[in-house]
Amino acid sequence: MTDEQIITKEKIMATTKEEREKKRKQTAKEREQKQARILKKSERWLKGIPSRMKARDEKLKADRSTRDAKRKSQSERTKARIAATEKRRADAKAAKAAKAAKAAKAAKVVKTPKTTTTEDKSFGAKFKEKRADYLKGKGPKTFYWDGKEYHTRWKGESSEEQSAKRKKADGEDYQKFVSRKYGGGKV
Repeated sequence: MTDEQIITKEKIMATTKEEREKKRKQTAKEREQKQARILKKSERWLKGIPSRMKARDEKLKADRSTRDAKRKSQSERTKARIAATEKRRADAKAAKAAKAAKAAKAAKVVKTPKTTTTEDKSFGAKFKEKRADYLKGKGPKTFYWDGKEYHTRWKGESSEEQSAKRKKADGEDYQKFVSRKYGGGKV
């Protein structure tokens, strides 16, 4: 290296140190100013907190009151709807009861025939008697015992088998018997 190069190098280094020192002071000053600005902003922000809190509380209170009013109106509508539904159900129930009462008056009430003897017969005795009457051509296919209706067939006996065993009543024509059996009317 030449002398000139050495001098310039020293000169460059000397200016660089000075500049660095100057720059360091400058950045420190800028940093202090930034911190001061931040502190000032935070102080202003902290001072504004109560007013912001108050505004937020007022907004929440207004929202809550509108929500409560909406809920109240919804509950009133729901109660009205439920009351209307209950009224419709009660009216329908009353109409159904009136219709049933009217039908009960109009319907023929089937009474169980009274027994001829004073004492009640057992089921077996009653069945035997009514079956014999039916097979002789005197009685109906069914009989009542203890408030219920029973048929006069044995277990495993079909209706056709029972009809074949039945004797014709006095004066009953075979053609009339067949027409009642297959064409309608009770046999």
